[in-house]
Amino acid sequence: TVLVNDTAADDARGGLPADLPPPRSFLGLPCFHAGELLGMIGVANRPGGYDEELVGSLVPLLATCGGLLSAMHAERHRREAEQALRTSEKHLRELAETLDDVFWTTDPTHRVLYVSPAYERVWGRTCASAYEDPRSWLESVHPDDRGRMARAVQAQRAEPVLEEEYRIVRPDGAVRWIRDHVYLIRDAAGELERLVGVAKDITARRLAEDALRATNERYARQEVALLTMTRACAMGHSSVSEMMREVTRVAATTLEVERVSVWRYGRGRGELVCEDVYELGRQTHASGVRLAAADYPRYFRALAEADIIVAHDAHVDTRTAEFADSYLRPLGITSMLDAPIHVGGDVAGVLCSEHVGPPRKWTADEQTFAIAVANLVSLVLAHEERQRVEEQLRQSQKMEAIGQLAGG
Repeated sequence: TVLVNDTAADDARGGLPADLPPPRSFLGLPCFHAGELLGMIGVANRPGGYDEELVGSLVPLLATCGGLLSAMHAERHRREAEQALRTSEKHLRELAETLDDVFWTTDPTHRVLYVSPAYERVWGRTCASAYEDPRSWLESVHPDDRGRMARAVQAQRAEPVLEEEYRIVRPDGAVRWIRDHVYLIRDAAGELERLVGVAKDITARRLAEDALRATNERYARQEVALLTMTRACAMGHSSVSEMMREVTRVAATTLEVERVSVWRYGRGRGELVCEDVYELGRQTHASGVRLAAADYPRYFRALAEADIIVAHDAHVDTRTAEFADSYLRPLGITSMLDAPIHVGGDVAGVLCSEHVGPPRKWTADEQTFAIAVANLVSLVLAHEERQRVEEQLRQSQKMEAIGQLAGG
């Protein structure tokens, strides 16, 4: 309490705003509530001044004023907190609505409290459907992942942060890969209050990983296949026809293609003759088919000029389309991968890989593998040609020696 009846003589006096009359006497009464000082009530210039009896009579008023001030402070803090919460929620929603990721929150019963607009783009379902039926999320999960995700949902209460990757099936049938981070929010008593999650579409990443894994697996198969064929050819125990049968079989198995064949020029390069064709599905070999250059001029010209003929759709590729009616359609072939075989610097034939089924896009590693196999066949045929020439030379020398002996 501050009680001054002669302010002019009070050493603690201070200045006042210019529009207030100067005080001659002053009474300052503190207002407390629950032991906390909340403010002060000040009165001045009472005729006759102030005394302790007056102060005592004002105690009930001070208690009331303390209660009112406490209520005013509490209301102000509540409004400030509500405003801060509204501002925070507004900013959070604005942020969530600009993110590509799906931001969501649920109560402990998994009732959806909020889901960001990105849900409609990623899931292909409306946000309203998530609010109306919380289980619609689980129903969208791929059947192969649904059981695992159902168990993960039940186990969520045990961990503060969870991370899961799973697939969803959109209404249009498209499959998406999702990575979901889930955070458990608890109250002061440790009870689960709500779950907050961020779901990210990781389809592109998973597809890239799958493609890389598939490429590495193909590389491994191709490496083993080339080693197998090289060893078989290097052994030299088999005939050329037997080696061709081994090459076509291993190449077809490695490329997972229905037909692989080896063709050689015949009749002065006027035709191609099938030395061997292996059919993967029936696991059979055949030979003898002939293709005349006069019937397929564009293909024969391309074979002489190209390092490899890559026809993802052989029916429309100008180099192979002329085979469509007589060869491709009857056999169900849609895609061709043809690597020329060289002997002595000239094209001597072709290694042909023929896909049956929907058109196939030949990968770069498959093209490289086809060229490598064709080069291996080139070595085999070059070795055969060298042996033929050497045998002719031996026969010529033998006949020359016989002639010399006969002539004396």
